[in-house]
Amino acid sequence: NNNNNNNNNRRKSKKIQSIASLLSLEMDLHSRNYAYVIGSDDSGGAGCIAGPVVVASCCVLHPVPLFRALLSESLLDDKEPLLPQQQQQSLSLSTEEIQILKQTNDSKLLTPLQRREIYNVLMTHPKLFAITTSRRSPRQIDEMDVLTATKEAFAESIEKLVLRWDLPRGEVYGVVDGKVAPKVFAYSPNENNVHVESECGTDEKFDATKINDGGDDWNDNSIDRIKRDGNNNNQRFPVRPYINGDANVFTVALSSIIAKVTRDDLMKHEIHVKYPEYGFDVHLGYGTRDHVERVHRLGSLEGVHRMTFKQVKGR
Repeated sequence: NNNNNNNNNRRKSKKIQSIASLLSLEMDLHSRNYAYVIGSDDSGGAGCIAGPVVVASCCVLHPVPLFRALLSESLLDDKEPLLPQQQQQSLSLSTEEIQILKQTNDSKLLTPLQRREIYNVLMTHPKLFAITTSRRSPRQIDEMDVLTATKEAFAESIEKLVLRWDLPRGEVYGVVDGKVAPKVFAYSPNENNVHVESECGTDEKFDATKINDGGDDWNDNSIDRIKRDGNNNNQRFPVRPYINGDANVFTVALSSIIAKVTRDDLMKHEIHVKYPEYGFDVHLGYGTRDHVERVHRLGSLEGVHRMTFKQVKGR
């Protein structure tokens, strides 16, 4: 009951954004010839003591017709399309699906049914929504720490999306939820600084040695995940962090929904089925009092629990 009350209080404290507000940043980027805005978010980060961290990335491949459907025509200038260089394509979405997408917001503010409905629309239209997910297992989290593992999954998810859909690098712009952007198509695994854009849009250098081991920050202990061909200058494109991006940027909000539904399904329908006595269908791997008490009573599960986390360590 206390957990439910806390969740309800958090929902009330966060403001639900209008669809126009959610689309404003992407419309601005599109007007500056960034045709492909990739939003990314994670589920199952530092607040969980079991299960993987899942990162999702999403890009609207044909934003003009979708945005026109989501917004009233009065908010758009018909004489000047958002992407004049991109041919407008007719939407395959039904009126009902458009109405469902208009509910898009921070996944934590939506009901499970709303998240599921939006998720289903996204997944049934692969020609409109480019989507990738990446995950890091509890063992990988224990090996490298949750912040580094999350950073790595962010970079992998974004890179997979760009490569799979062969997006033109000069027209790609990434927005990730949090305080620090991952290094995408990194020049070297030994860089000391992470290049980011600040919230006001100006470039700055982020000193990785000053990152705290908590919150949304990431340690800069990146490794070379993918063998690269040395021609990385052509691969690079802007990726900016956005604090509370899941509540303010449309594709980040979509990614937060995809990541949460994907991870929740895994915890409920796979891990809970194997270990029903742990209640994974209820707490979803988060470090709730009930979950911690069950770990203390039943013992931890190798490969499921994060063995380096203090609530689990030695159990």
